[in-house]
Amino acid sequence: MGTCKALLQHPGGTSMLEAHVLAFSRHCESVVVVAGADAEAIRAELPTGCQLVENPAWETTDPYHSLKLGLSGVASSRVLVTPVDTPPVLQPDLEKLLSQHTTSVLCWQGKPGHPVLLHPNVLERIKTGERPSGGLQDLLRDVQHVEASGSGVLANWNTPEQWQSWYHSTTSQNSC
Repeated sequence: MGTCKALLQHPGGTSMLEAHVLAFSRHCESVVVVAGADAEAIRAELPTGCQLVENPAWETTDPYHSLKLGLSGVASSRVLVTPVDTPPVLQPDLEKLLSQHTTSVLCWQGKPGHPVLLHPNVLERIKTGERPSGGLQDLLRDVQHVEASGSGVLANWNTPEQWQSWYHSTTSQNSC
């Protein structure tokens, strides 16, 4: 992208990081943020009450490794997980996801998106096991799918063009 995705400005006026933290903190006892390349910039903007875990090997590892690092100090029996390059979850969808009693993922028309709710069966496998060949997707193959209220749960941006497309579609929806 050429810039820190976590610090991109959310249409609501905060950073994407703050928007995700706000969405989760309404329902979670603690929020852990895992950062790699931009750890110092993220630390400077980290909302109060969040814990930062650095992934010093971010260049040679994948998101599964970052997830494992983030979970290392977490004692909770349920954990919400999302990458920062996705839109923050809508509260009604989050509440629907949190009502599940097993590992679950928000979906749109059957396609899995974000966030993911991890329960003990998957949490322990991540914390103590080796990385599956297909990463987290291998562990989430047979999880409960929870239909979201919109396609935003599938959005992901890895290029400036993807970001601009999402940002402009979101701001034009909010201006009506």
